[in-house]
Formats: sequence, structure tokens, C-alpha cells
Amino acid sequence: MVEGVEGGVELRCGEATRGEAGARRRLIRYNRAVEGNASTASVRDELRHIADELPDNATWADVIEEIHLQMVIELGLQDAREGRVKPLEEIRRKYGLPE
Repeated sequence: MVEGVEGGVELRCGEATRGEAGARRRLIRYNRAVEGNASTASVRDELRHIADELPDNATWADVIEEIHLQMVIELGLQDAREGRVKPLEEIRRKYGLPE
């Protein structure tokens, strides 16, 4: 179990969503959202899709993590569509990242 705090919300993430398979699921989910497939589906349909992608040994923490990820992706895409974005250079300077 991996624990941490993100954005003031405590997260407890199980190992079932980690590793290469978890990364692959996240990339597929992100691509579906970017292509518009996720945003046109109902929440119930998306929840079914998330549940179908989880491994058999998934925990409730894994379910919550995947739902949180879906929500963050959709909110970020909505922000981008509505012009609430910052230039990459500004973000790199803010966090001291190389350009």
C-alpha cells in the first residue's frame, strides 16, 4: 500500500494499480478522455469501464484511486478547453525544473 497526500486529500493507493499494467491503463484512460470518448459516456458507463479494467486483486483504495484519476483528467481537459492553462515555461520556473 502506498500512502500520500495530494492537494490536501489523503490518498492510499494499493499495489494492484501500480506497475506497468497500471501505467498502461492510465495511458489508455487519458487517451480515451482526450479523444472525447470518456466525456461523452455517462458516469455509470465510465465507472463500469474502470471496474472492468481493474485487476482481480484490486482493493477499494485502488478503485478510489482510479476514480480520482478519471476525475482529475476530465477536470484538466475542461480547464484546457476553457483556456485555463499556463505556459510550460512558467510551470518549469515555478517548480525549478530545467527548460
